[in-house]
Amino acid sequence: MIFIYIVLVIASVLFYILYEGAFSFYLFSFVVILSAVLNVLLSYTRKRISVSFLETQLSASRKKKIPVVLKVQNTSALPVPICMITVSYTSALENKTEYFKINTPIFPKNVQYLTLNISSLHCGTVNLKIKQVKIIDMLRIFRRRIKADKGGLMLNECSIAVAPDYIKLENQICDYSDMGLETGNYSKTQKGDDPSEIFDIHEYSEGDKISRIHWKLTAKQDKTMVKDYSLPLTNSIFICVSLYFDSANGSDELLDQYDALIETAAAVSMHLCENNRPHKIVWYDSEAERNMTCSVTDIDDYRYMINSLLKARICADSGKLLDCLYSGRQEKCGHMLYCTSGYSDRLYDSVTRLGIAFKYTVLLIENNKKDKPESNGANGENYSVVPVFPDMISESIENLIL
Repeated sequence: MIFIYIVLVIASVLFYILYEGAFSFYLFSFVVILSAVLNVLLSYTRKRISVSFLETQLSASRKKKIPVVLKVQNTSALPVPICMITVSYTSALENKTEYFKINTPIFPKNVQYLTLNISSLHCGTVNLKIKQVKIIDMLRIFRRRIKADKGGLMLNECSIAVAPDYIKLENQICDYSDMGLETGNYSKTQKGDDPSEIFDIHEYSEGDKISRIHWKLTAKQDKTMVKDYSLPLTNSIFICVSLYFDSANGSDELLDQYDALIETAAAVSMHLCENNRPHKIVWYDSEAERNMTCSVTDIDDYRYMINSLLKARICADSGKLLDCLYSGRQEKCGHMLYCTSGYSDRLYDSVTRLGIAFKYTVLLIENNKKDKPESNGANGENYSVVPVFPDMISESIENLIL
């Protein structure tokens, strides 16, 4: 379009030179002044346009379309014929960035909403960012960039957590409450026999123990009041998620293993939540260079744990997770589950040497799919290795007793 404008300017100059009269002068002046007017109007409009994400935190399951809404606002009385929005799409897991552009007109004194449908085949965190916004005049001669530091862009980043699919488990869960495990958590819904914490106080009824009468409160209220003790909730199951993957595997194979690893840990954690069993999950954070531990007691804790886990990068060192466990003080647990995609003969010594559990299970994510998973291979009374196959997670661990 700018080429056509240059041709038009040259033609008007020649017309002004070759032909006498006011019309040739007016035509030449109009062509020259037009560009200056368009430039001024474009500069004026640029300061009154903003482009932002409507929401900055989103979540969805794999393979499902995620509607991401862009808000485009023009507070000026002038329309913009062309607005070019460049958005970057970055997968935190693959560390690969792609770009796509959106062209749209912007109407005067108007707010427009543009919906982008984003989907991901794999679990993880997807980061969207508005990299650039340019507006162009009607003759496509001038372009003006809207910069964030001048108030043009607000909320120009959006994070999407692609969560694992829900997998229903029916595994039996052992009760480790009688093993003397340390705990500082108590049930909010069930009473127990721990006198160190009072669950509730109520008026005496037939069947209540005399030893639990609250004598001070009874004297104050002139009626017999009885204490209910609390039920200790031990984090009896400890789930370790190793984010190390063999770099020799292909990209697609690695992503399949990653999905299976996250879905396995998520399925076990959800199953424990559904059965009111508090537990802990730990993984190594490469950016923070330390282990991250989440205590999960309910569905809110579970969601927080999944979002945090999905933000973690793949670890380049297979021993970082266990090294940090050795260096820190760990509470005793009943059952330790170690989810990993890499297995070696030394893993048995490395895991059991921690001495923090009565029972150890390695959930080994396999890199090949089979028609039927192998039987759970128990290597000892307190130690076993269970192969887990992608897309067959519930079948792979159906015989596992948690």
